[in-house]
Amino acid sequence: RDRGGDWSSDVCSSDLGKIIIRDEPKCLFHYRNEIREYGMDLDQVAVEHLIFLLNYMYRALESEISHYYMFMESPTIAPGIGWENLWMAFRPNDLIYSKKDNLERVVRLKRTSMEIDYWGLTVEEIQYNGTDYGRHRITLRIWRYDGYKPLTHLNAYPLQYHDDKDTVTNSLISRGKKFISLRNVHHRYYEGLADSLSPFRIESLMGEEDEFAIQSIMVSYSV
Repeated sequence: RDRGGDWSSDVCSSDLGKIIIRDEPKCLFHYRNEIREYGMDLDQVAVEHLIFLLNYMYRALESEISHYYMFMESPTIAPGIGWENLWMAFRPNDLIYSKKDNLERVVRLKRTSMEIDYWGLTVEEIQYNGTDYGRHRITLRIWRYDGYKPLTHLNAYPLQYHDDKDTVTNSLISRGKKFISLRNVHHRYYEGLADSLSPFRIESLMGEEDEFAIQSIMVSYSV
């Protein structure tokens, strides 16, 4: 693909002991540290092959890597990067944090592709269909922007860069446990605002009312 395009697992594949790299060696960039550590236990000939491989990666991505170290590992500014090189901040299987309508969630990144106006993040989340839990893939979009931008200003970014990732992690784990505990039929006490699910809604001068107040009511429901 073009520069900055899909760097998912299909860019680097292995067949019968041979590693095939198509396009730029972006997958090598994401696993450069693991490759280097792996080489510590190899014989001299194998180490020379790994050095050749890593040197090839650094030469092929010289401009991008320079950009990465300048912005992602700067001691003076928050981790961030230009839109064209955003792939460098997203590693396959990273936990991705996003927030929409004041609802936080964490999903797992599977692949990323660059389109004309946005980066598409194919992520995996856990969903419940009323009977079973399962993995479901959705796509998050990061729209094009100009210049440097901190990762935490994006609508989705790796959880490791969150300013309070431990609190977020603990909160979402607690929320998940509570959701699981509410399976089947339960009774709960609720007081506050609710959405009307009935077709017989209250009509006022402003039109139909979709919300109404509930006070001191025991609710029986099934999840």
